[in-house]
Amino acid sequence: GGSGTNITIDNVEVDGTHDNFGDYEGGHCMYISQQNSTNYIVQNSHVHDCGGIGITANNGATTLNQGLIIRNNKVHNVGRSVSATKSGIAVSSRQQNGLIYNNLVYDNPGAGITVYGISTENIGVYNNSVYNNGNPGIGIGTFNAGLNIKVKNNIVYNNNAGINIYQWANGTILDDNLVYNHTTPVINNGVNSTLGTVITSNPLFVNAAAGDFHLQTGSPAINVGTDLSATFTVDYAGTTRDTGVNTWELGAYTVATTISPLHLAFGSPPVNAFVNAILPNITVRLLDAANTLQDIDTGDVTLAKVSGPGVIGGTLVATPVDGIATFTG
Repeated sequence: GGSGTNITIDNVEVDGTHDNFGDYEGGHCMYISQQNSTNYIVQNSHVHDCGGIGITANNGATTLNQGLIIRNNKVHNVGRSVSATKSGIAVSSRQQNGLIYNNLVYDNPGAGITVYGISTENIGVYNNSVYNNGNPGIGIGTFNAGLNIKVKNNIVYNNNAGINIYQWANGTILDDNLVYNHTTPVINNGVNSTLGTVITSNPLFVNAAAGDFHLQTGSPAINVGTDLSATFTVDYAGTTRDTGVNTWELGAYTVATTISPLHLAFGSPPVNAFVNAILPNITVRLLDAANTLQDIDTGDVTLAKVSGPGVIGGTLVATPVDGIATFTG
């Protein structure tokens, strides 16, 4: 209870097997009952085997909480019932302008992630991997309210239901989610919902049953997501995500771009020029050992003068687009 500002819970393990509260249905692993608080963060933690919710933020007072962030956590095997109230992660009642991202939420008898409650508004649910939960993988407006909740870049796989937008939700925005192995990927009973792109193919996790949610080569979740780098830039493991249109992976893990073996080839060779002359655009193609153009949208290419007097102007650093870097004079 109480209130606070700039509070962070970091790198904590909560293991319900070490106490009998793990057998008690109301024994939540982390229960954040803050009031009138701002910038409350729960991150990099491992939460499991509790009787109640894994990580829950609930404000029973009349004041609002701002800026809650739940990120980079692993939450599994919590809850002793299939009730959606016993979610892996639950954000409810008077939470505003918050984020839930880069979490691994799996093997929970109840729901994976739920967002609902009076005056709960503008919560972003991004890039989570949600697997094998006993109720909806993601539930919005589960019991009452939920305004302008954004659900993007998530993988929801093999839960009792996919993404459920309940009748109390208003203005929910879904886009670029992968929802697989559910009879109906998205159930929308909300008001003013926007469903966006939903992929329904197998995400090709490395080994979901063993809790390994990295993506295999060829996964349909690679390079199809919304660029959210204005909000966060790394994945669950701390690996930097790419930037640009359709460059983000879905789910908690990105796929690191590999550029090896690789060499460069000028599309139009540089030319000698007089001092202060403006050169035509120069293009550089990124090729592998077989001279095949690489579809790469990351890793800057720098144009530099090797020797001689003077300096060169114009664009000197360019980020490749589809394997081609362009320098302008």
